[in-house]
Amino acid sequence: MPAANPPTVDALLAGGIGGACLCLVGAPFDVVKVRQQHHPSSSALEVVRSIVRVEGIRGLWRGVTAPLLVAVPQFAVVFGAYAMARSLVQRISSKPQENARDTAIAGALVALPTSFIYTPVDRVKLAMQVDGHRVASGQVARYSCVRECIYELWRAGGIASFSRGFTATLARDVPAWATYFAVYATLKQTLSPSTGVLDGRAKLSPAASLVAGGAAGAASWAVCFPIDVVKTRFQSDLTYRTYRCTIRAVLRSSGIGGLFAGYWTIVLGGVPRDAACLTGTEAAQRALTLRRQSIV
Repeated sequence: MPAANPPTVDALLAGGIGGACLCLVGAPFDVVKVRQQHHPSSSALEVVRSIVRVEGIRGLWRGVTAPLLVAVPQFAVVFGAYAMARSLVQRISSKPQENARDTAIAGALVALPTSFIYTPVDRVKLAMQVDGHRVASGQVARYSCVRECIYELWRAGGIASFSRGFTATLARDVPAWATYFAVYATLKQTLSPSTGVLDGRAKLSPAASLVAGGAAGAASWAVCFPIDVVKTRFQSDLTYRTYRCTIRAVLRSSGIGGLFAGYWTIVLGGVPRDAACLTGTEAAQRALTLRRQSIV
């Protein structure tokens, strides 16, 4: 019989595979979201047309190299941290069976280690995406590649350049990860009752994983989007000295709607992206569990 929870190494490996799936599927939605957050009056379709016309179809994946290079270790940490937090919460809880509250608490704990990864990665990614908009408007690119972007950010502010926005990232990710894992686990169990979710024990149900994963992705962005807008503006525009100044600038230029610029782009984009991520993760965990059983 397999263990009640897979070894952490299984969660790490499976999460890395799921992260690569998420990154490749979700990159275009993220690029469009960032452009919209900087120019709230533009529709998603207008942004896509502009990118394709000036930069070609590859422009929709501009800046993807940095997050893709770290997607495997990044999501390995996400799912590894979730596996450990889940085990911790189950030991503390007096209830024999995991419930939605316990899953949400375990998910919220994921934000503690992952914020240290997401903050510098997003800093580089946003710098590249904003530079892409500069190119689209007819200006010369500031960075020729991700490596040059990292070098210039380091030269401009050292380690502080990469930690800019950490507090906003943490504030965004606590409710986001709590929602993400709670929605996925609840919906997956509803659609395909089994002995386990995200632990390799249950037989694969791709349809259930895709639906539950898509819902989890959309829901997680829905609860944290205004914080993400503030984080994006603060990380990519150094003229903002504080988060309060950033919020005031957004409200002054675009009203309350500015805090939701690009909302539907990224919320709907979360459907295919996280469907791919969680389905890939479930498949990898199941394969690792079966392999371990065959060895035993």
